[in-house]
Amino acid sequence: MSQRQVLCDQQLTLRTGNSGWLRLAWSKTKLWYGRLLLGTLFISTPSQAEQPTWQLVTEHFPPFNYQQQGKLTGFSTELLKRMMEDNQLAYQISIYPWARAYQIVLDSPHTLIYSIGRTKEREDAFYWVGPLANVDVYLWQSVDAPPLDLKDPMQFKRARLAFIRKSAIEKRLLSDKRFNKENNYPVTEIEDALMMLAHRRVDGVLMAINMEEEKAQLLKRLADKIERRQKVLTLPLYAALNKASGKQTAELLQQSLYRLRAKGDYQQLLDEYGLGDELVNQPVPALTEQ
Repeated sequence: MSQRQVLCDQQLTLRTGNSGWLRLAWSKTKLWYGRLLLGTLFISTPSQAEQPTWQLVTEHFPPFNYQQQGKLTGFSTELLKRMMEDNQLAYQISIYPWARAYQIVLDSPHTLIYSIGRTKEREDAFYWVGPLANVDVYLWQSVDAPPLDLKDPMQFKRARLAFIRKSAIEKRLLSDKRFNKENNYPVTEIEDALMMLAHRRVDGVLMAINMEEEKAQLLKRLADKIERRQKVLTLPLYAALNKASGKQTAELLQQSLYRLRAKGDYQQLLDEYGLGDELVNQPVPALTEQ
């Protein structure tokens, strides 16, 4: 074999070897990228699975939460929607009787109840966001009944009072040592309480002022029997999250609420629902302080 032929064979072998090495390197590169992509998919999937759909529950409580033409709306509802969307959180909203909505959030993770009063008895049961709004609570009595002074310990103890079951009002009453629990008349619907008062089965009804417009027809019908007396409480309303899964989300929602206040969206919603100037977080008075 000539020297030139040997040289050619060596060059051919070198080229073939290089080609094989390049093919091998390319194969390894594709395998590495494939494993990286597969790993990315496996990493992403649990992260997505950890983003649950939150269940937001409340009661019919206009103008804060109510159903209109099949749509859930109201000041607190629209505010919560913006706060959830600000954090890209999936959610569904449902309206229930208050006692049922309250129990759902006590029992179920990834749930939130809103337009709820914050009391000492409830404090450790939830994570809190707010306040969202304020609402005044008034005492209603029979038109010919002497004024009931809830600041007077004896009158307070003897008074037969009706109110919404599991509401902040009930919590306040039951936590007061002067209150006689045998005179406790919790109801599911405020209409029942007003009818009890009209028939003198109770001495007073504690009702949020925003319910007056909602129950205007019934109150007009009962106008010769019952009337509104003094304000007994200004109640800040909050959102409360199930404690098993709500801490991080509660912090995110609170920051969103601050941002909505700063941008003016909060005041815009207040104006839209006729709730006046921007609310501030004031200390919550005792039931009989006012």
